[in-house]
Amino acid sequence: MRFTLAAAAPVPALAAALVAAGPAVADAPALAHPESVVMAGEQGFVSNLGQALDTSTRDGDGFIARIGPQGEVLDGPAIPQPGTPLDSPKGLALLGGRLYVADIDRIVAFDPTTGRQLAEYRPEGARSLNDLAPAGERLLVTDFEAGRVLSLDPGSGRFDVIASGIGGANGVVADGDRAYVVATGAQLEGGVLTRIDLTSGATTPVGDIHGRFDGVALAADGALIVSDWVAMGTPTPGRILRVDPATGAAEPVAAPAMQGPADLARSGDRLLVPVMLEHRVAVLPAP
Repeated sequence: MRFTLAAAAPVPALAAALVAAGPAVADAPALAHPESVVMAGEQGFVSNLGQALDTSTRDGDGFIARIGPQGEVLDGPAIPQPGTPLDSPKGLALLGGRLYVADIDRIVAFDPTTGRQLAEYRPEGARSLNDLAPAGERLLVTDFEAGRVLSLDPGSGRFDVIASGIGGANGVVADGDRAYVVATGAQLEGGVLTRIDLTSGATTPVGDIHGRFDGVALAADGALIVSDWVAMGTPTPGRILRVDPATGAAEPVAAPAMQGPADLARSGDRLLVPVMLEHRVAVLPAP
């Protein structure tokens, strides 16, 4: 649950909460526990944990589907090709003509057209990589269990630790020389919104909002759009918030009820939200 949201973490509390939150998919729908979405014009990609709501098992049934502008599945599973399985793919990012995905303890790069695997990167000590976000020519990577944010140079394969001490680091987005990270809490107890200075690595809480946050995206005017599961382990509708990045003032976004809103993305005037427990992608007007 990028997490919770979409994070993969071999934490007992996390596994228990996810199992309680919803059953495994019985008949393998076109989407199976979708976690993250990224758009490129009128087409995009959505990552799927697989039939079991499990973010840490190496079962090889994770996949990436290709979707249209209204969240409709055009081709799924589109990635990976046979012989290069994914286990629990979560965060997605497009950078330099490649599609990157976080899969437990590695970042995998694919050709978005052919689905061919191009590269693999494994940061030392990672066990629950969650979200990805382009920041210039690098990728920001959240590590849920370690509570840190990494930076990957795809050219050299080098990882650097940008920030740490963010329990349950989940969704991340870059905005110039800053980044914003939402957290779920190390044991899914809830987390906060954190601003990171990408030059110094200094971290600052943004306001005092608290939630079981999963994804974060930028609105057209620079506001932050955040998904919040609200509760874990019970069938509780989540919510979407619009947050002022300067003050942390948050207001709910009008949206239909959805259980398990995960790592959302804005595409023009649309907001796409993977609804993990309902196996679909919701499309809303961008706030």
